[in-house]
Amino acid sequence: DCFVYSSLVGEAGRVVGVEVNEQLVEVATRNINHHQALFGFSTPNVLFKHGHFGGLADLGLEDDF
Repeated sequence: DCFVYSSLVGEAGRVVGVEVNEQLVEVATRNINHHQALFGFSTPNVLFKHGHFGGLADLGLEDDF
């Protein structure tokens, strides 16, 4: 889903995926560059973090991401 949102928000937008399963975070992270190239973006606009959605403050996200 995050990669679909990544294409929708465009290169200037940002998407953060939060997942409790660390292996899924690793798989998704490995696919960032593929989707960046597929969408023609010069920089990635998606980030995946291991954690719980209810604990977003604990994920160390910057306000401007």
